[in-house]
Amino acid sequence: MDKGALMISDKLDYRKILSQEFRRRMKRNLNYSLRAFSRDLNISSSSLSKILRGEQGLSPSMARKICSILNFDENKSQLFCDLVTIQDGRNHLMKGAAQKRIDMHLRDSNKNVLLNYKQELTVSLPMFLIWLEKIKNDTTAMENFEDNKSKHESAKVLIQLLVKKTI
Repeated sequence: MDKGALMISDKLDYRKILSQEFRRRMKRNLNYSLRAFSRDLNISSSSLSKILRGEQGLSPSMARKICSILNFDENKSQLFCDLVTIQDGRNHLMKGAAQKRIDMHLRDSNKNVLLNYKQELTVSLPMFLIWLEKIKNDTTAMENFEDNKSKHESAKVLIQLLVKKTI
């Protein structure tokens, strides 16, 4: 199993997905409550509260019902159910299979993110060069940039300077 993907997927939690959906509904209706959300999910409000706090888990069948009720697309449903299996499941073989699917999903997502990022860099490189020219003549900015020892810190400072100059 890819360790990088495992570390990322450890941070994923189906409870966060439920919480996000609850917050989304609250934004649409300021009177929407946890009780209303539990009613919509066909779960008792005390059970939903315990689930969101991590004191109680979901069964795979309940996870599938929630996906159906919330109209999740196929990919989001699979992710949600896999997260439930990993976090609350008892069968180690099923947990392993769910982890592999999540790792594949993350690798695919990361490829898309990298492609989008590469396209943004290609488009913004001319703008970056213009910004760089703007701060070249600013001696204090360049001194601050050169005073930083590590490349990582230098890059941070350069970005901060560029943002200040463009605002």
